[in-house]
Amino acid sequence: MTKPVIVVHYHELWLKAGTGAFSFSKLHIALKRALEGLRVERILRPGDRLLIEFGEGAPLEEAVARIERVFGVAYYAVARRVGREGEDVLGALGQAAWEEIRTQDFSTFAVRAKRSDKSFPHRVTEIEVAVGRFLLEHLRAEGRGVRVNLNEPS
Repeated sequence: MTKPVIVVHYHELWLKAGTGAFSFSKLHIALKRALEGLRVERILRPGDRLLIEFGEGAPLEEAVARIERVFGVAYYAVARRVGREGEDVLGALGQAAWEEIRTQDFSTFAVRAKRSDKSFPHRVTEIEVAVGRFLLEHLRAEGRGVRVNLNEPS
């Protein structure tokens, strides 16, 4: 089992002239306090978001419920770490996506990717096509009549 990770996006704290760093530090403190008692390993700031890494067995539902109540959090996403090293990065992304959706019921789907780290070796369209192909092959192998619908996925 992998360690849980939550990516937190915050409101535009830097817009207040001269108080951006102060506002950010208050958000960081508020998140630490909200998550007290949970197995938080560290809170990182890669770019314009926060990455909260939890220890094994941390109660993810409880963490999400607490993060939702923190003022300044615009939105968050439960994430999964996938290594960038090795030959088959796109295959690893496809496998991670498969593990997330395999039990869900839907008739159409689309894969949307965002790449905040521009040094990542693949473009967004490459990621979307490769992961979409991986998912479609696995869904069809299970006999599910799912289609790709890029305009209105369900």
